Amino acid sequence: MLRYFFLVVLLAMSAFFSGSETAYFSLDRLQRRRLHRSESGRRVLALLAMPDKLLSAILLGNTLVNITASAIAASITYELFPDSGGLSLVMAVGVMTLLLLVFGEISPKTLAVSRAERWASRSSGILTVLLRLVSPVASGLSRFSGSVATRIGLHRPGGGLSREEIIALVELGRSEGFLGSEAGATLNLLTLNEYQCTEVMKPRSEVAVLRTGWSRDRFRKVMDESGFTRYPVLQGPKEKVSGYVDSREFLVTEEKGPVPLHDLPSFPENAPLETVLKALRDLDEEIGAVFDEYGDWTGIITVHDILDFFLFSSATRPGSLPPGVSVSKGWLCIPAAMKLSSLSDLTGKDLRARFAETCGGLLEEMTGRIPEEGEEIAVDGFVFRVVSREGPRLDRLEVRLGRVREEGP
Repeated sequence: MLRYFFLVVLLAMSAFFSGSETAYFSLDRLQRRRLHRSESGRRVLALLAMPDKLLSAILLGNTLVNITASAIAASITYELFPDSGGLSLVMAVGVMTLLLLVFGEISPKTLAVSRAERWASRSSGILTVLLRLVSPVASGLSRFSGSVATRIGLHRPGGGLSREEIIALVELGRSEGFLGSEAGATLNLLTLNEYQCTEVMKPRSEVAVLRTGWSRDRFRKVMDESGFTRYPVLQGPKEKVSGYVDSREFLVTEEKGPVPLHDLPSFPENAPLETVLKALRDLDEEIGAVFDEYGDWTGIITVHDILDFFLFSSATRPGSLPPGVSVSKGWLCIPAAMKLSSLSDLTGKDLRARFAETCGGLLEEMTGRIPEEGEEIAVDGFVFRVVSREGPRLDRLEVRLGRVREEGP
């Protein structure tokens, strides 16, 4: 009976190691940010700061457990079927393969993916102790696998830290108080490839544009009222983007001379910011147009917007509020154009929509209409209140966590 008990324990340990591997390496940016708030979460980030050693320790433990479990299973089947010869070994291999797949791999990994944050936090203490115990072996395995990867071209030589390792170290430094506001800017810069155009671009409804066929006086009026440097130029009733006009060039050209029109780089909505920034710098341009999957332009993105994002976003100043956001009587006052991802970062609670990218768009998507001023709408644990509208467009919102208050006594 003791061997059966040990077999069950070893299967549970196999499930623990397999689930931990999946949980740790599937944590996204928002989940890692939330982990700063607890001691167990900070242990998770410390382990993720050395991913090679962590993975080596987990795989070492899992391999030893699986080998031991297979050996015990072989001894049990041999005892049950002493006259079967090699058949008992075949039976042991078959049964253990099935048990390890179901209880040691598939089930725990499926559970860990859906509860990665909780699993990682609860396993951090055990894995920290394990890593200390097997640190020499894990370090040796990590160096050996690294040298093999380098020889076949999968690793860069020189032993420098990877981007993921630098990110983990910066997050750990900020959580421990060693780094200040510069940590946020560094993290945003290193994770630019995780953000898309839609999170930074200026929506089409907020873009000051010029149109072909307008007079120079009308061009000048738009420029005087808005004060921007570059203006997209739209052509025809379908509002096709034909390029952009630089207001500085416009103001110094002859009154009757042609207005210089520049090509406007285009990017899909899901283009990573890192790709957009590199493309704009390579083209020596400061502005680009953003298009959706149907080929309709949905906004513009500029180098200035991207730089502002990773230098001055709320993530760079923990505890401070971004421009345009305030707190009043328990409500968070925000612009309706705030991105859902920005609100998620600000509150630490994930908020997503099927199609919408902004908070105002989310309310319109949920209600199927444009909400009225003063209306309260509950969405995924948030309560939104419409403060103001500008015509058919939502302008300012208030948001808090909770439920809509019922009317009446």
